[in-house]
Amino acid sequence: MVERPVFLLAYLKLFYNMKKESVIYALVLICLTACRSNDNTVRFRVLNEGLEQYGKRLGFENQSIYDELEQKISDSRTKAKATIWQPKAVYVKKLSDSLRSYIDNLKSSVHVETRTLYHRIKDFNEKVLTVLDPGEFPDNPILQQDIQKVKEQFRHSFPLDITAAGGHTTDSTAGNMPNPIHDYFENADTLATLTMLNKLRNDISVAENRLISYCNSMTISYHEGFYHFFPLATISSSYLKPGQTLEINAGMGAFSSDAEPIVTINGEKIKLNSDGVALYRQTVHQKPGKYFIPVKIEFIQPSGDTARVSKKMEYRVAE
Repeated sequence: MVERPVFLLAYLKLFYNMKKESVIYALVLICLTACRSNDNTVRFRVLNEGLEQYGKRLGFENQSIYDELEQKISDSRTKAKATIWQPKAVYVKKLSDSLRSYIDNLKSSVHVETRTLYHRIKDFNEKVLTVLDPGEFPDNPILQQDIQKVKEQFRHSFPLDITAAGGHTTDSTAGNMPNPIHDYFENADTLATLTMLNKLRNDISVAENRLISYCNSMTISYHEGFYHFFPLATISSSYLKPGQTLEINAGMGAFSSDAEPIVTINGEKIKLNSDGVALYRQTVHQKPGKYFIPVKIEFIQPSGDTARVSKKMEYRVAE
């Protein structure tokens, strides 16, 4: 029995503990340059097994995130946000499954058309980031900035980075057109090809994990008691006599200030008190009759959008 190389096992141990990235391209290329000896064949076999095991674990982890998002659709505390972000995660899954399926077909045939593979990966990288669109949230500039920042971070640190893979390598079979991944498969034997394909397959799953984890993070409800938003406005009495005091209370459901409500009563913005309630007082001096006081409440919904509700509070002045 051939002993497995100590350095490779140590690297795989570190690789499993990190749970973030697949095996780096450099390690695969080192093996590609010396794949003829029995010793390197063993290294490739161990590396390939490690990649396959890591791929399975990524699959389980990603599926658990999809399941969690599906559950949040049915939870009143997270439904509003999940309705926005869960479909985005589903789209990421669709793109990821499609590219993984293509790579699995390549593994079965062990014949890689590198130019087609390059364009499939390039197309995936471009389409998958469309789920992060700041333009979908015009009423929430803070969220827009966060999404744009995260999108740029993803763009510059994607696991499936084909631009950095092989520089400006050209493919003579395709008219010397740029093909950064051509070197990884040129003159590679079956085991080396499978290893590289498994590496690319895992990179897809890592990219998928990053994006759906972000989608999932956008559906978190930080306030357990804030199940839904419901504007409340009450008047002390609808029937008053001259000289009596009229009082109006306005706020959000459960009188929570978490929704950052802005309350305007009778044209005057009222500051919320410690209970999250806007308190308005007015001494009645009008003649007997029916009167109205306009109340407007602006607040932030769980989706991050701004909502506005207007009411007219009716009261009567007695003779």
